[in-house]
Parts: sequence; C-alpha cells; structure tokens
Amino acid sequence: MDKSINVAFEDMLKSCSLSDKDCYEIRQIFYMLSRQKQQNIINNFNIMVDRINKFKEDIEEQQKILLESAASKLDDIVLQTQRENIIWETCEFLEWMKQECWEACEYLANIKKEK
Repeated sequence: MDKSINVAFEDMLKSCSLSDKDCYEIRQIFYMLSRQKQQNIINNFNIMVDRINKFKEDIEEQQKILLESAASKLDDIVLQTQRENIIWETCEFLEWMKQECWEACEYLANIKKEK
C-alpha cells in the first residue's frame, strides 16, 4: 500500500498546475507525514491545489495593490519635491530681484544726488 500511495501522489504532482518549487516543497512535507495523513492528502489533493492556487492569486493581488500604492506615494513625493523646488527657486529669484531693485534704487538715488 505504501508504494501505491507514493505512486498516486507522484502522478498527481506531475499532472497538477503547481510550480516545480511548490511540488518540491509539498513532496518534502508529504514524505514526513504518517500514512493516514498521506492518504488524506491524496484524497483531497485537488482541493489542496485549488487552495494553493487561490492563495497565490490573493498574494499576487495584494502585491499589485501594494506596488500601486507605493508607486502612487512615490509620485506624490516627487510632485511635492518638485513643488518645494519651484517654491525655493521662486524665493531665490524674488530675493535676487529684490537685490537688483535695491541696487537700481541706489543707482538712481546716486544719479539724482549728482545732478
């Protein structure tokens, strides 16, 4: 009976839609279980594969949501940084203009004094 369980299990693994990595990990666990639990896995193999695939889909969906959220936050940070740079550059420009105006006023005042 042990051999038939192993053969049935290996056949199921070969025909299922799981990745090689998943099959390897399941195989490692399977052979550590008691014969009764191995039989339970074989009896419920399709349910187990469906659940694994569902978990993977859920994880992929969560990863997609997290990546979209992270991308959105990065966009916000970039926009905020651009705004801050624009404000900083504008303040620098206004400071320069103020200095230019003062110098122009002084120049005009000196011309007026000379006349």
